Amino acid sequence: MNKEEIIEKLKPFWKKRQELQIRFRKQEEKIEKEMSKALKKKIEFFYVDGECCGIGAQTFEDRKKFPLIHDSELY
Repeated sequence: MNKEEIIEKLKPFWKKRQELQIRFRKQEEKIEKEMSKALKKKIEFFYVDGECCGIGAQTFEDRKKFPLIHDSELY
């Protein structure tokens, strides 16, 4: 198989992955809204190198008021 044939065979799987990622992100946004409402601060999950590492303030200015909570503290 040449590269173009491989790419054509992989495209449907890539599309499925993208759809799954979109569904996951929508669910994650719902959780972030719930967290923000519970703490009355705009907070979000934060990522480093594609890995979720914890929870922190959504805006840079609020990071002085809201501590960064690492994933190891949440287990």
